[in-house]
Amino acid sequence: MSKHLDFIRTLPCCLTWTLRNIEAAHIRKYAGGGTGIKPKDNFVVPLNTELHALQHSMGELSFWENYGGVWKAQELSNALYDVSGDRQKAVKLIMGFRR
Repeated sequence: MSKHLDFIRTLPCCLTWTLRNIEAAHIRKYAGGGTGIKPKDNFVVPLNTELHALQHSMGELSFWENYGGVWKAQELSNALYDVSGDRQKAVKLIMGFRR
C-alpha cells in the first residue's frame, strides 16, 4: 500500500469537503491508465465513496466536466502528490479546487 494513497484517504473530499468515507480516486484519462490498469499514484484525488462510484459509472470526462474538466482534476492530483504528507498544504489545495 502506498503512503501517498493512505495520505489521500485522510483528506477531505475535493468536491464536498466531507471527511467521511474518503477513497483515493484514480484519474485514468490521459494518465497512462486504462481498463484494469491504474495510473501512477500522482493521479489520485480524495473523493467520497458515492462520488467515486459516480466517477466510474458515468465516465471520467463527463464526471469531471462538472468541476472544471479532467485536466483541472489532474492538476490537483499532481499538486497533492507534490505536497504529500503535508496536510495543511493539501487541504489548502483542496479548498481552492472548488473556488
